[in-house]
Amino acid sequence: MSLFKRLSGNYNDQVVPNELISNTENESIIDYKDQLNKSLDACRKQRNMLVINDPESQIKEEIKDTKRKIIIQNQTRQYITDNINIEELSNPFQQKLGKLKIDRYDLQNPIHSLFRWMLLILYRTDPVYYTWPQFKNEVFKNDKGKDLKNRLGLMNLLSITKLESEKTKYLLNIQKQITDTLSSNKKIQYTIDQIFDVITIIDSQCESANKIKQLEIDLFNKQEEIRKHKEEIDKYNSIIQETKKSLRSLDSVE
Repeated sequence: MSLFKRLSGNYNDQVVPNELISNTENESIIDYKDQLNKSLDACRKQRNMLVINDPESQIKEEIKDTKRKIIIQNQTRQYITDNINIEELSNPFQQKLGKLKIDRYDLQNPIHSLFRWMLLILYRTDPVYYTWPQFKNEVFKNDKGKDLKNRLGLMNLLSITKLESEKTKYLLNIQKQITDTLSSNKKIQYTIDQIFDVITIIDSQCESANKIKQLEIDLFNKQEEIRKHKEEIDKYNSIIQETKKSLRSLDSVE
């Protein structure tokens, strides 16, 4: 056998049938599609994680939740105030110093801290000018405490100063000390407790307002991080669209 024939024979032995080529191509397309689908799933997971952990959305959602909390607290505050029988405090003062039994010279009585707080926070007046007889007449006697009640329930107190906030917290810390001095009159004691419930809400609202201010500062300071985060999401969205386009092209080939 000649060299030529021997080579020709080997070549003929290696001929691949057309149907085998077709099957191999189909298998390659299926494998490639499988890889693309896996890549698509991975990109979607990465994109979704980025969306979930988006710093801008997280801060804005926290701001929104805090604002909702303030609104709910406003409603609770007004409800409690509406149910305060302020006349329990105003009626006793019609005769001398009344049932509260506060001596005009007893400046050490802790309840004065409550009235000074009211003067500072609710009436926006420096408590250095506080005197019990004047406060009693103007707040409790003249209009039976109606103006005080309105201020407790409706006044916007979200922008009180740091010092005013500290005085509010101090007052809340001595609540028991104040109410204990009123144990002889349960009705008045209950009314004062209701007022402290309102003050507690006011304190919480102020903390929420300060939290919102800080979150807004954080949002401003994270603008560069937010921009990069959005670029990363856009990158994955682009990859996802290109992958889907490739899959549609392969579908048309099949």
